[in-house]
Amino acid sequence: FEPNDTDLLVNHVRFTTPLPEQTAFTLVLPKDFKDESGRTLRNADSFPLKVATGAMPPLAKFAAAPFGIVERLAEPGGIALLPVTLRNVEAALPVKGLDASHAKAGGKVSDLRPTSDADIIAWFNKVQRFDDASVSRQQASAHSKTPLPKVIDANNRHDVQTRMLSLLQGQPGVKTLDLPTPAAHDPRPFEVVGIPLSPGFHVVEIASQKLGSALLDERYGSQRTMYVRTSALVTNLGVHFKLGRENALAWVTTLDKGQPVANAQVRVSDCRGRELASATTNAQGLASLSGLAPEAPACQGDNRYRRAYFVSARATQAGVDDMAFTW
Repeated sequence: FEPNDTDLLVNHVRFTTPLPEQTAFTLVLPKDFKDESGRTLRNADSFPLKVATGAMPPLAKFAAAPFGIVERLAEPGGIALLPVTLRNVEAALPVKGLDASHAKAGGKVSDLRPTSDADIIAWFNKVQRFDDASVSRQQASAHSKTPLPKVIDANNRHDVQTRMLSLLQGQPGVKTLDLPTPAAHDPRPFEVVGIPLSPGFHVVEIASQKLGSALLDERYGSQRTMYVRTSALVTNLGVHFKLGRENALAWVTTLDKGQPVANAQVRVSDCRGRELASATTNAQGLASLSGLAPEAPACQGDNRYRRAYFVSARATQAGVDDMAFTW
């Protein structure tokens, strides 16, 4: 407890958290407990008071959202893993991935043909937008192919919670990603699981009815599903960009050793995906770019504003087609 410095009154009591789950406690008050006016508690007969904690709620949380970078050579064997923390969710958890990579997939993850920078920009911005707590029903209808949840509150009839919408369901090229199966197919304990991903840009989404039952309003029905998503760039390339008044320069290096990457294809686009310049890196990993305005172009949409160039680099390393980008 924390007593007041002047009159030694107890202002509040703080218990160290988190408390252990599914544990019984007894709350005991000091004998002759009174307030500062000398009044006893009206419910003093309730003490000692029996209290208990319940089970920890379901959890599915990516290590980084709405975007993160996974160094593809950081793990032994060169298998890039996207970390996700799970607790008390389905054993057979539905995980979907939109894979915009360049390389053949290793392990159990399938991937698509290469996509354009414009496609990556569009999905990057979409995941960023749907990281907000809610979007308008108009935006939800434009970006999600799942039916919109019914209106249960007149005060929020124009908005939808983003965690109730899937961005990947019904989209072409979406693959199911494999997770390790828990023992005896019981609900997952508290654990961090690595999702193997191939090189490139990914959008990954988890759907869970257990999350929906725990965290969504029960008025949405017993089959309510909650969605958790992120985007990730799996790469061994670092893209560095310098913009000057007369020209620009891109420098491409490896992440594992910091070495320059020669013959990388560099493209510069505006924030809508329109290509503005391109070049190939030399032996020092440098690419000179001309014709770019010294002030990056502006884009505005979905109540968002961005002024930036999108700079991508693609190169083949040890037989693997790799790509990376920076804003």
